[in-house]
Amino acid sequence: MYYFGFAPHFSMRKLFLEGFNEVMIIMMSYHMFCFTFFVPDVEVQYNVGYSFVIFFLVITLANLVYMVNNVYIRCRSKSRKKRYQKAYEARFLEF
Repeated sequence: MYYFGFAPHFSMRKLFLEGFNEVMIIMMSYHMFCFTFFVPDVEVQYNVGYSFVIFFLVITLANLVYMVNNVYIRCRSKSRKKRYQKAYEARFLEF
């Protein structure tokens, strides 16, 4: 994975999330091999299936937390900008 060395994103958090997603997708791909005829035991396939679902939930939860955090930061930034704009306009009117 040359993605970490290339660093196409400016934010370390975004770079870490992309790398995390890549590693998780690779792990989920390895799980898929266990659903073929290479593993004849059905009980092992069920256990691998549970593990696959857990990996899927972890990757989904990580991405949802990242998205919610970005929305929160943007809303906080907009409210801060609005508050400072009102203060600036009030001072400008006093001037």
